[in-house]
Amino acid sequence: MLRPEESWELLEKRIFEEEHCPNELKDVGEKIAQKCDGLPLTVIYDKYIHSADSSFFSPEKRNPCAKHLLSLKIQFGYYLYNWHLIHLRLLKRLDVLGITLSEPSLVLSPTIWSLAKLRHVDIANCLVFDSDIDKLAKLENLKSLMFLELSCSVDSRDIFKKFPNLRNLDFRMDCSAAEQMYFPRLDVLNKLERVYALFDCSGHLTHVHQFDFHFPLSLKEVELIGFNLSSDELSGIGRSLPNLQKLELWNASIEGGKEWNMEQVTFRNLKSLILFKVFFSEWQVIADESFPVLEELYIQFCSELIEIPESFEDIASLKSIVVWGWRQLKESAIKIKKYVEEMTGEDKLEVELGSA
Repeated sequence: MLRPEESWELLEKRIFEEEHCPNELKDVGEKIAQKCDGLPLTVIYDKYIHSADSSFFSPEKRNPCAKHLLSLKIQFGYYLYNWHLIHLRLLKRLDVLGITLSEPSLVLSPTIWSLAKLRHVDIANCLVFDSDIDKLAKLENLKSLMFLELSCSVDSRDIFKKFPNLRNLDFRMDCSAAEQMYFPRLDVLNKLERVYALFDCSGHLTHVHQFDFHFPLSLKEVELIGFNLSSDELSGIGRSLPNLQKLELWNASIEGGKEWNMEQVTFRNLKSLILFKVFFSEWQVIADESFPVLEELYIQFCSELIEIPESFEDIASLKSIVVWGWRQLKESAIKIKKYVEEMTGEDKLEVELGSA
């Protein structure tokens, strides 16, 4: 624990840098420092701090604050590669609950995965598993893993076994050079509630990739960006995820831009369906059977879709339709709204129309 004067010194330097706290604020500042109970909560390194300014993590100076660190944020830095490796190794001695790293093209030291108390890791544009996966520690406390970089050519099943209690996962798949493609097996994460997957496949966008999705039953939200999917794959998501409440498809294609056939598939608990720049021309669906509890339908800039199927008017739970883009879809939404008004005698369906 830090002594009161050390807590105040750290807080003063963090806020006022080289300056001293004005006298009129000193009493308030010291009270705030006391509330921290001797623990520095957050350290932020940003673009104004260079590799030479690394005294906080210096092993020679043995900074008393380091062992009590709860949150480290490094953003927009211009650091030397070795600076990161040297000082990230020290994090295994810290009581760290959260790490945010957004330095481009950074390769994280394997020691980052030895921090047993990690709960949240936010990694933008960083290569994470440049090491022997078998040597990674199991992080029981990790709940959120964001902006992960994965390769499509590697079966990553063993990676996620190391994070058994993960609830929130956000990752990017680089498939530009992959001959055989794997979607990560996520069914080992039986507490996962939300997944965001970005498919980056330059030069392969016209091909419908046959992915074998393995999602855990616990998932409530799925967001897929940049995927070229088949009707069967989307139907498989509906059949395999009984707890799914929100499905988002962005910059995607269904059957190479042709028909989305949803016969004999039910998204039992889906409440929100968001389609943004999804390329498909026809939608074969009996909506009240496939989406029995749907509340929100968003269709934005789906330029090839001819119309919203009339069967959406039979979904009793539907509260809103949001359409941005082409006239034919707006006309479909208005028609559905009028039908609901005629059948129920109520203005219960909200329709929002945006410009193209």
